[in-house]
Amino acid sequence: MSTHDVLAVEDARLSWHHDDQFVELVATGDGLLVTQASAGSSLGLQRGDRIHTVGHTQITAVAHLIAALRAAAAHPVVVHVLRDGVQVQQTWTAAAYTALLPPGQATPPPHR
Repeated sequence: MSTHDVLAVEDARLSWHHDDQFVELVATGDGLLVTQASAGSSLGLQRGDRIHTVGHTQITAVAHLIAALRAAAAHPVVVHVLRDGVQVQQTWTAAAYTALLPPGQATPPPHR
């Protein structure tokens, strides 16, 4: 991360800011709700989106997202998002999602 990156990871919340780009995700038990997202984000997320799966991993907690992204091992990963009641499939590149990974943390077990 550059000196302008700020990453905060809690059990139920992940916040990332870099210059004018930002995203905040909150665990709701039914995916991760995007409560804030900058326009033109490299992740393609919008406020109100709900992340349901990353790769083959169902996402209901921040730890699940981190585990799924670590498991992708710097390869592109398919993300399923619910946007305005419609399922949207996105592909996140490693360059886009690597900033969401806390450095030096052990990989949490994947959610099945």
